[in-house]
Amino acid sequence: DDDDAEPQSLLEQASALKEKLESTLTTTQRADLERSNEETRILREASQIQHNALQAASELAKGVTYDTPLRTTWTPPRSVLAEGEVKWN
Repeated sequence: DDDDAEPQSLLEQASALKEKLESTLTTTQRADLERSNEETRILREASQIQHNALQAASELAKGVTYDTPLRTTWTPPRSVLAEGEVKWN
């Protein structure tokens, strides 16, 4: 190879390796790789949406986070309590 070449930065090396990998992939392999990358992106977005689903838009915009759960006085109806834990599952 090039013994006289100047040393490459890590970024240049990574770019060269990526180009080499892409040039060796078949069309099918390239499509599979793109599909996999797209699926990963969609899953990341879905996870973020689930995480933010119960927050108000104003809270998301301001970056409000809650460390402790809200206290509640809610109790299940007596009929549900009477059924017992065996039936709950």
